Amino acid sequence: MACLDVVDAPHWIHHVLVTTEDVNLRLKLDAMDAWLSLREIPYRVVALPRDKMAIRLCFLEEEFARAFKAFAGGLSVPSDETTLALAANPANDDFYQVLEHQLAD
Repeated sequence: MACLDVVDAPHWIHHVLVTTEDVNLRLKLDAMDAWLSLREIPYRVVALPRDKMAIRLCFLEEEFARAFKAFAGGLSVPSDETTLALAANPANDDFYQVLEHQLAD
């Protein structure tokens, strides 16, 4: 992957890793999506092949990431070049497309 241009991605740097091993996964994802939508918090979902049992939610501001962690749990994780590039891409999979990809694997 090419190096990121400064304009491309530094804004989605606050990442929260959420495990998806939950028995009620669909309900958990619905609740997270509803919570974020209600508060109009912009976010991007990044799923990486090495993280098959987890998704990363990327936020523009640290306060959004902290609020989401307080609601849904998860771990703050550092961003890296790959996740920044995926989060910066507006054509990135939406929340439910990520879920479908994970369930298909």
